[in-house]
Amino acid sequence: SAVFCAVLGMFIEKVAYKPLRRAARLAPLLSAIGVSFILSNGAAWMWGTQSRKLNYPFDNSPMNIMGISITPHQILVLAVSFVMMIALKLFVDRSRMGKAMRATSLDQDTAQLMGINVNSVISLTFAIGSALAAIGGMLIALDYKCYPTLGTMTGLKAFVAAVVGGIGNITGSIIAATILYVLPEELRAFADYRMLVYAVVLIGVMLLTNNRTIKNFLNSLREKIRGNEEKKGGALHE
Repeated sequence: SAVFCAVLGMFIEKVAYKPLRRAARLAPLLSAIGVSFILSNGAAWMWGTQSRKLNYPFDNSPMNIMGISITPHQILVLAVSFVMMIALKLFVDRSRMGKAMRATSLDQDTAQLMGINVNSVISLTFAIGSALAAIGGMLIALDYKCYPTLGTMTGLKAFVAAVVGGIGNITGSIIAATILYVLPEELRAFADYRMLVYAVVLIGVMLLTNNRTIKNFLNSLREKIRGNEEKKGGALHE
């Protein structure tokens, strides 16, 4: 499934995103919404709209660990998520292609002048993102009932985490996702209103980051973090 989704992601990038690279910022967003509708409705047409439950291949009986009830599948989800996050972080920060991805995200024209194949980098980015989404989808599908729009709410939550953590900032997105998941659980009164909490946080962050003073502070903080990471990377190469 990961390989299939990686190829599908590259195809979608060529068809729905590449022609809009020079278009207004709103155009790729509208294209993404359109693609999501096509995928969800295509899945409904192929497999129907009724929810289905995948049979778990192993014993998934809850275990009691230090007073916490947890299933083997939940442990698997935590382990796979941790490994994928570390692998992605190391790939983006340490590998040559990861550095090319960061350069392309900052300025495509300059990256192209430096000899980076921008088209290949963007295609690879879509392939990696789609493959990771496929793995995440399989993990979710084994724990919940499957239906064509299963990933809609998950995608919205991921979008909120990416905005709160900083677009392109893997560490920030991981921390934001963890906080956004734990916060409603800790505040029991809001446990049933997760999407309301996410919406309030998203709007608040967008309003704050558009404030010039706060925006300058966040930009300087990101530059310091990026500079420290580059120094560490240079020290490792030496």
